[in-house]
Parts: sequence; structure tokens; C-alpha cells
Amino acid sequence: MEGTHDFRFKGRILHCAPTLLPDGSFSAQVTIESGHGGPAVTEETFPALRCFSKEADAVDYAHDHGRRVINEQG
Repeated sequence: MEGTHDFRFKGRILHCAPTLLPDGSFSAQVTIESGHGGPAVTEETFPALRCFSKEADAVDYAHDHGRRVINEQG
């Protein structure tokens, strides 16, 4: 099931839901899921990439980071 901050890219799903920190900022993070929900699903998680004052900026940064990682993997 995909959530609000999930995006498809090259057959994978980028889960980009930021974490709200006690100071009111948002920590960008992304989990890259590959596979189709079966036993072959693998995930890579990149937590606490950077902090942003706006949630949308954290989501955008996580999305861009996830796309770069996938592109580098070929």
C-alpha cells in the first residue's frame, strides 16, 4: 500500500515520509523498496538525511536522494 509521500521510480517505490522533530523541523528520510510485495522484496533505508523547516522540502529532498541512489545502481 502506498502512502501520501510514496513515489514510483524505475519499478521501485520511494517511501519519503519525513519525521517531525521536537524543534518543529522535519528530518528527510527515504526507504527504497524493490520487488513486488513477494518474498523478493528488498529495502534500503536512508534516515536523517537533512532537516528542513517545511515538510514538503524534506519530502522533495528525500525523493531526489532516492532517485539518485537508484540511478547510481544502474
